[in-house]
Amino acid sequence: MESSLIAQNQNWRVRSCLLGGEEEYAITKESGRFTFYLHGRTEKLIFYKKLQSILESYEEGTKENLWTLCFDSVQSPMEFCMTLTIDDVKFLLEALPTTEAEKQMRVEEELIKEVH
Repeated sequence: MESSLIAQNQNWRVRSCLLGGEEEYAITKESGRFTFYLHGRTEKLIFYKKLQSILESYEEGTKENLWTLCFDSVQSPMEFCMTLTIDDVKFLLEALPTTEAEKQMRVEEELIKEVH
């Protein structure tokens, strides 16, 4: 399993790989050095759709610059949260490879809560 860098800026590095025919993504925060993993197409699309909804809210007038996404784990009682600026949101939307069909798909977002 070899990962390849697909995008990087001053805050984030996005890598991808294929594992068992399934796309996998690692999103690493430069400061703090944590990595958030997206396993498979469904997780990628849930994350992508949440980023889209943040950008839409921003553009519709909230003008909030900081957004916090929290993720519950089914496998443990732990919760993972990440804070993103609107520039981070825009970067990650551009960095995650998505087809036009994927951009139009509807996905369940029950596992992701938005707090800002």
